[in-house]
Amino acid sequence: MHYINDIKEKKFLSIAIPTYNRVNHVKQRIEELLPQLNDETQIIIYDNGSDEINDLLKYIDNKRVFYKRSISNLGMTGNFLRCMTQTLSEWIWVLGDDDPVKDNCLKTILGVLKKTEASIVNFTTDACFNNSNKLILNLSELLMIKDVSSLLHFSSNVYKLETVKKTFHVLATSCFTYAMHVVIITKALENIPDCKMELRVEEILKKNNLNPRRWSTLEVAMGLSVYPCFVNQIDLKKICSNQLRASTRWMLLWALGDIKNINEIGMWKLAVKFTNNNLKVFGSSLLNHFYYFISKNKNFKDFYRDFFLSILLLLPKNLIYYIAKYMRSRFLKTNQREYTVLSEFK
Repeated sequence: MHYINDIKEKKFLSIAIPTYNRVNHVKQRIEELLPQLNDETQIIIYDNGSDEINDLLKYIDNKRVFYKRSISNLGMTGNFLRCMTQTLSEWIWVLGDDDPVKDNCLKTILGVLKKTEASIVNFTTDACFNNSNKLILNLSELLMIKDVSSLLHFSSNVYKLETVKKTFHVLATSCFTYAMHVVIITKALENIPDCKMELRVEEILKKNNLNPRRWSTLEVAMGLSVYPCFVNQIDLKKICSNQLRASTRWMLLWALGDIKNINEIGMWKLAVKFTNNNLKVFGSSLLNHFYYFISKNKNFKDFYRDFFLSILLLLPKNLIYYIAKYMRSRFLKTNQREYTVLSEFK
């Protein structure tokens, strides 16, 4: 057993894997990564106080795999913060324990890192698609290509610690956004001179349709609604808020389809109003959203969902619950909630 305090030298790349009570996932990631490790790389398991500690430890008895256990559960975002602030290496890849990696992923990553002039590299995944390699020079340029929600998959990013650690002073306050890594990207591109981000077409993760979602779309939507407060420039705040108004629409409708009890409708309506009010503060109301889509020639399905949500808020609780039951039945019937949310409720 090797603990994080046993690390004697600074590696080029650390793969930090945050986990909690998912021994099988950690075992799979180690089995995938071990054959790919070399003298420049190491794995660090950040255990968030798992109950299954004995089962976990027997899988990480390797000189290139290190272990750090939290005394208590810090939550998902707290464990991510720990990965970023306690890892010592030139580069860090925070890998979700349920994200299966490709057989040549480390060769791909190392090949890019040794040539790039960027401090953040974003690889293509099924949740984050890049159609060409591009060097991003500032936040404004990034927002012209990607919206905030497309960066939510934290396993797609690799960071140069010496540069991005200059943003760590905001990590604790950004925990509630569920997008601490996006805040890192935002602050780095907006505030650190000569910090660049590279978008890459290479894929480093396998397609993954086996693991169930373990996060609440309602909580994430509410968290993302305050993300623009971490953006300094007023015009960029407005762009972010309009982007997030679009992406939080499907999250909120997804959450509606998860409702099983009529008593949950009141909480759902409060969450929608909370999200909308926050985004309105940063410049995105229903009307602003409409003008934004016209000016950017965006897909109007996102605006249709926004309009539909606005109508739902005016309906009585019983009728909303009936719609929620219908949506849930469609999810169960098709096993594709995206079909229901993106098509029928567009």
